[in-house]
Amino acid sequence: LRIEPMRESALEEVIIGTWAKVEGVQLASPKATADLIIQNTKSKKSVFQLPYLQVYLDRLWKTGFEKSKLSADSVIRIDSESVNEVGAIDDVLELYLREQKEALKEELPAELQWMVDRLLEAFVTYEGTRKAHTMDTLAQEPELEREKIKPLLKQLELLRILKEDEGQYELSHDSLAKVIDQGRSGEQQKINDIIRRLKDAYREYKEKGEEKDLLLPARRVAEVEVFEDALKTELSKTSESPEIWQYIEESRLFLRPQQQAEQEEQQRK
Repeated sequence: LRIEPMRESALEEVIIGTWAKVEGVQLASPKATADLIIQNTKSKKSVFQLPYLQVYLDRLWKTGFEKSKLSADSVIRIDSESVNEVGAIDDVLELYLREQKEALKEELPAELQWMVDRLLEAFVTYEGTRKAHTMDTLAQEPELEREKIKPLLKQLELLRILKEDEGQYELSHDSLAKVIDQGRSGEQQKINDIIRRLKDAYREYKEKGEEKDLLLPARRVAEVEVFEDALKTELSKTSESPEIWQYIEESRLFLRPQQQAEQEEQQRK
């Protein structure tokens, strides 16, 4: 069974019909406003994701409700100005994710609240894109215990942050991956940046016939050595790990004569 995406005309009807049923809401220029909502809710790939329409409409309502407090008639007005104020789906999802994470953490014992962020980070690659997991692969992630993450996965799915298909979980929207990646600790962002650059450098090294001048320079090797333990843990999750560490070792060996000569020069001074 193939489920086709809704046409924009049908989406317009859904949006206009939804607001018509909400008491105290006035939808200005219904067709034009509905079309702007659709455009703002599309992903960068021009794909409309229906589950997030409700999230977007809810944010519109909350924004309009706050404005209505200043109005004499207390009418919640939804128009192009309010849609532009709410912005694109990326901005709405950033706020939505923050709110839902905090609400979920409040339901957990203090000693387990950290696991919400750790679990979500597992669904994001070093490049800041979505990464799918099964229960088995999640259980292999550091600090994530199968029995403790089971209820969290269910909650995140109910909140539409994760989606599940035949035992495979992933984030429901590309924008969520970007938000989670930006929220990582400064050290984790640094480690991820090093991994990205290592992969790029290694790929170029292999593509150009392993030319010696494409080995890592001294400052890159020194950077790796500062975070070596953490890098070993993170790179162990990737299929390229052995090859990348061999590339690092070859870089060290290539640099060693130069470093020894520099040391000897310093000793002579």
